[in-house]
Amino acid sequence: MNGWKELIRIENVVKRFGTILAADHISLSIGEGEFFALLGPSGCGKTTLLRMLAGFETPDSGSILLDGKDLTAVRPWNRPVNMMFQSYALFPHMSVYDNIAYGLRQEGLPAAEVDRRVRNALELIGLPELAKRKPGNLSGGQKQRVALARAIVKQPRVLLLDEPLAALDRKLRVEMRLELKRLQNEVGIAFVFVTHDQEEALTMADRAAVMKDGKVMQVGTPEELYNAPANLYVAQFIGEANVFAGQLDYIDSEWQLECGEQAFRVSAAEVHRSGLAKGAQAALVIRPERIEIAPTSDSNSVNQRNWVRGQILEIAYLGTAYNLVVQTVTDRRLFAQIQAADFSSSTFRVGDTIRISWKVEQGILVPLDKL
Repeated sequence: MNGWKELIRIENVVKRFGTILAADHISLSIGEGEFFALLGPSGCGKTTLLRMLAGFETPDSGSILLDGKDLTAVRPWNRPVNMMFQSYALFPHMSVYDNIAYGLRQEGLPAAEVDRRVRNALELIGLPELAKRKPGNLSGGQKQRVALARAIVKQPRVLLLDEPLAALDRKLRVEMRLELKRLQNEVGIAFVFVTHDQEEALTMADRAAVMKDGKVMQVGTPEELYNAPANLYVAQFIGEANVFAGQLDYIDSEWQLECGEQAFRVSAAEVHRSGLAKGAQAALVIRPERIEIAPTSDSNSVNQRNWVRGQILEIAYLGTAYNLVVQTVTDRRLFAQIQAADFSSSTFRVGDTIRISWKVEQGILVPLDKL
């Protein structure tokens, strides 16, 4: 992220609703022009944090700064931010043009300036021909675009988005992810995006904060969250994960994880990255796409690899890949994703006993006690 410059700073923010601690001493920085995701399950505090940025909720303690100015006492309508809601909240009796123009007219801008901005916004979202249409005659994707245009036409420093794609079907959600990212790049303002969908966060965000129980578990780029999770919660929330838990040991100049049923080698680089020491309780995480399978007679699969033996329970064809569920001799279920070009349905069938393996350097080591 070359040229990164801080725009928003959230410092030690706490917010309670009765006995519920919705924001537990949260500290974050968000950069100018950054697409930043707040990611986590329902009830983790992500929407509460977004509403505090918008001014709809006030922190019990801590501060929220924009360009170095504390926003805590600033009313929502006086903040240089705008919010796009999940429901879109378009006025049904107004045309598309008037919906987009509404906020500008409320500010008392000259008619010529309102017209210029609205027409530019319509061009940006690709709907200039629908200016006179009412929201009731729009598709879900078109409504989403209009709501987005209404939010950005006021040229806020920050646009806050509260799960704006949740109401769309899957195919349209995928299309609108690309559209949102394109628009964000074109307008150049910071987007703060709330979602429970890790795929949305990974495909759109420059960085994301993974949240749990009002706390931030980790902040990082999609690559960092997926390949270098800070703990087991992040590893399991971001993508699929096969997990082996045990105690970290160092024997004969090699790091390994003693898991009871067997020991697995761990790369020295992963031990260094995780900051764990000999004797620590840890988990080895293996992503499904990093797994390889082979018949039990294939001795090459054990060279420089960790491996277990198991039986194929399920095979699902996904077009570009096959998903496999394998049950090991210790009744552990592992998930593998094998590219279609590397899989032969005539060689591997449900019920077959196979060797499932991964290269030592492809295992991700995380602590068990930092949740």
